[in-house]
Amino acid sequence: MITGILAGFAAALLQAASYLCSRGFMHRHSSALLLLIYSQLVMGVIGLVNLPFLSVGRLLEEPSAFCWLLVGWLLAISAGQITFFQALREIEASRLSSLLGLKIVVLAAILVLFLDGSLNGGQVLAIILSTVAAMAMNWSGSARFPLRGVLWLTAALITYSLADIAETHLVQLVRGKNMVMDGLAICAVCYGALGLLTLPALKFCRRSSRMLLDSIPFALTWYYAMAALFVCFGELGTVFGNVIQASRGIFSVLLGGVLAAAGFSALEQAAPCKDWIRRLTAALLMAAAIVLYSLCSVQNA
Repeated sequence: MITGILAGFAAALLQAASYLCSRGFMHRHSSALLLLIYSQLVMGVIGLVNLPFLSVGRLLEEPSAFCWLLVGWLLAISAGQITFFQALREIEASRLSSLLGLKIVVLAAILVLFLDGSLNGGQVLAIILSTVAAMAMNWSGSARFPLRGVLWLTAALITYSLADIAETHLVQLVRGKNMVMDGLAICAVCYGALGLLTLPALKFCRRSSRMLLDSIPFALTWYYAMAALFVCFGELGTVFGNVIQASRGIFSVLLGGVLAAAGFSALEQAAPCKDWIRRLTAALLMAAAIVLYSLCSVQNA
C-alpha cells in the first residue's frame, strides 16, 4: 500500500507541474489542440524508446484480454480528451478543473453499481470530502452552467473514469515481480500506441518545430505522472488511487503560490488573500479525506 500511496502523490505532484507547463505552451501558442497533438507524439516517442528496456511480464499470455483493454483505453482516453475540450468551450477552465473532482463520485458509482464493489461508511465520507475539496480548490464565478456544458462535462467524467478502470486492469494484467516496473511497462505500451495513432493528425495541423520543443516539458511531466498513476492504480485500485490523485490540488496551490509570489504572472496570476485562504482550507480538507480513506482501507483489508 505504501508504494501505491507514494506513487499517487508522485503522480499528483507531476500532474500539478504539467498543468503549469501546459500554461507555458498556451501562453506562447494559444492552442490546446496543438498541445494535445504534439505532446502525444512526444509521449509516444518516450514510450517506444523505453519499451525495449522494460518487461511486459505476462501481458502477451492473454492477448485477447490485453487487446480489448488497450482498445478500450485508447477509445476512452481519446473520447475523454475530446469531450473535455468541448466542455472547455462552455465552462471556464478554472471552474472545469475543479469540477473534474466529481470523477471520484462517478468511479465509486461504477464500482458499486456495475463491478460488484463495495465501500464502507468511512470511505464514502472520504469520497465526499475529497470531492468537496477538489471543487472548492479552484471554484470561481457563479454556480450556473449551460446545459451543453453539463452534458459535455458528464461525458468527460464517464470516459475518463472508464480510462482509469482500463488502466487498472492493464497494469494488473502484467503481473510482473515489481509493480513500479509493471507501471512503467504498461505506460510505455499505452502511450506508445497513442503516439502512433496521433501521427496522422500531423496532416491536418500546422507543423512547427518550435511547438514540438515547447510541448516537451508538458509531455515529460504528464507521461511520468501517468506512469506513477499506473503504479498507484495497480497497488490501490481505481477509486482509492483517484482519492490520492486528487491531492494534485494541494500541490497546485503550493506551486501556484510560489510562482505568484515570484512574479511569474504568465503561469499563475496573483489572487486575493481570501482565495488563498479558501484554497488552503480545501487542501487541508483533501488531506483529511486521504487519511480517512487510507485508514478505512486498512481496516477493510
